[in-house]
Amino acid sequence: MRGHANDTIRNGCINNRVWKGGKTLAPYLAKKGWQVTVVEQSSAMYGGTCINIGCIPTKSLIHSAEMIAARGISEFAEKARAYEEAWNFKEELVSSLRSKHQTNLSNTSDIQLINGQASFLSPHEVLVKGEGEESITIKAIQIFINTGAVPVMPTVEGGSSRIYSSTTLLGLNKLPRRLVIVGSGFIGLECASMYANFGTEVTVIERGATILKQEDEDIRESIKSVLEPRGIRFLVSSRFGSN
Repeated sequence: MRGHANDTIRNGCINNRVWKGGKTLAPYLAKKGWQVTVVEQSSAMYGGTCINIGCIPTKSLIHSAEMIAARGISEFAEKARAYEEAWNFKEELVSSLRSKHQTNLSNTSDIQLINGQASFLSPHEVLVKGEGEESITIKAIQIFINTGAVPVMPTVEGGSSRIYSSTTLLGLNKLPRRLVIVGSGFIGLECASMYANFGTEVTVIERGATILKQEDEDIRESIKSVLEPRGIRFLVSSRFGSN
């Protein structure tokens, strides 16, 4: 974070966060002659969803899970060790790609990277707060908001440190013996399939009458016929709660 309170940088463009749209738009505008400032609130999110918490880490784990399932390991302790190795490989892969994207942006002329949280002061002015008391004011002709989204978490009485979203589940470095997945959309079933292959006992809870309700019946039944033999249990027309 550079600058202190009341410092001002004048730029042609501010791009808020280095996600899929941001990492593409910033160098494009810089090559057009714009002065671009990119504000990223998390140093762990350079490169966006796909690299850090989406396609890359999930597909890495899915591939590892398929390889482990093919080995026919019976002991849970051995499965847990294999999962930890797969998780560490995923972390190294993501870290490498994240660093590459950050370096590519840093080395692009007319792009300035700032780590911090941005908020609007006016239609053409944002305040970026970093750690501690550091802050910087940036003025720009154009401001692009590229903040992404966050998952909606259900309310559970009493809360629990063992409740995960599809994002935080990727940070679980120990293989769970049992896993309950609420919702049977494509992300939920992807996680169910992956963890079942790793050796976890998986239950999917769906409040609707069927899984993958947005898909045709033949597709739903085909997917179910693949997942159930792996030991995945489906509870449809069901709700979950806490004791």
